[in-house]
Amino acid sequence: MSITCKNCGSEVIGKYCSDCGQAASTHRLNVKYIVNDIQLGVLAFDKGLFYTLKELFTRPGHTIRAFIKGKRVRHFKPLSLVILLATFYALLVHFLGIEFIHGNSVSETENLIDYPSLNEWLTQHYALVSLCLIPVFSMGSYIAFWKQGYNFIEHMVLNAYAASQRLVVHVMILPLLYASYNSEIESLISRALLFLNLILVYWCYSQFFEKVSKVKSFLLTVLTGVFAYTVFMVVFILWYFLK
Repeated sequence: MSITCKNCGSEVIGKYCSDCGQAASTHRLNVKYIVNDIQLGVLAFDKGLFYTLKELFTRPGHTIRAFIKGKRVRHFKPLSLVILLATFYALLVHFLGIEFIHGNSVSETENLIDYPSLNEWLTQHYALVSLCLIPVFSMGSYIAFWKQGYNFIEHMVLNAYAASQRLVVHVMILPLLYASYNSEIESLISRALLFLNLILVYWCYSQFFEKVSKVKSFLLTVLTGVFAYTVFMVVFILWYFLK
């Protein structure tokens, strides 16, 4: 019985496609895939980085759905991409001297929060924080779009690639933050970035969940974002004050 390559459509003889190099067997994504992604994927710097980024900024949702269905050989692995981009972003933030969080000089909370140490911690652990956000976002999208039939690991892949797309945009905006080092302008840019994040997530979700109407997809995207950031902030605040 012949096997058809899920990536290029050629007939496969053996374990790998002779035309594109994709594995003949592409199982549904599971926990083992995620573990291998984190362990091995970061080392594959020569494989698919720029192609994946191009796809994420031209047809993000369609590309992610095709990846989940089996077209994987040309792509940089999802969680590894987040680690790489988040680390690069944190290094730029550190060298440019930009703070993640600013204290309010007139707020009583300034006495409760050590902003310099918090910013230092976030800079040192930004890749970890970015990774921790992915399962939280995935929980939100899994609940919001549960009727679409994707398992939790597939939602993890979706949100990892979506996070990578946003990280690239954040890197591109860093020069603006550096050049306009003014609290009011920074606040304006931060608010605009929140709105842009929502649009980017909606772009991914609306293409990925193609059977869901655009209006419903937008509402469920907002619901996912509110759920994810609420859960994450509650956990983060509890951790900060109890550590």
